[in-house]
Amino acid sequence: AARHGADLQRTSVVEREHSGERVLEVASPLRIGSRSWGVLVLAVSLAPVELELADFAVRLWLLTVAAIAGTLRGYIGGDVPTRFREASELYDLRVLVPERSLRSRSDVENLVLTTPAGDHVRLREVANVRSATGPVEIVRQNQIKQVIVRCDSQNVDLATAQAATRAALAEAT
Repeated sequence: AARHGADLQRTSVVEREHSGERVLEVASPLRIGSRSWGVLVLAVSLAPVELELADFAVRLWLLTVAAIAGTLRGYIGGDVPTRFREASELYDLRVLVPERSLRSRSDVENLVLTTPAGDHVRLREVANVRSATGPVEIVRQNQIKQVIVRCDSQNVDLATAQAATRAALAEAT
């Protein structure tokens, strides 16, 4: 508290060394009305946080964007880990997360990823998940991306909706 005089006007947060250990020191003036009661000083060791961050970095080592995307693609679109043969027919066995289990952003954030070290982390620990708009499906025909546009023409006849769509497409291209 001696470092902080009675004239401390607002809370300060400083990283310091205390007894050979890094700490985060928070000093806040204690005032009621115009009367000053001194300064409250609280020091929090950074050692546990540093250990946790180091452990987290080791667990995530080599977890790439491509690996995350591949895992998510498998969860949502399904992976085919094996096939089933019945007579002369071969059937893909597709494993995926049911759509009813992915109704909210929180559901997606809680999907589990496996790191190269074999640990498991939730998506929210390694990525920011946010809502965005985009195509529901991307289709390619002869390696050319096809865009599928779907709409609901409420209170408009089909001819008017088609004309409005063509005008919007002409404006966009």
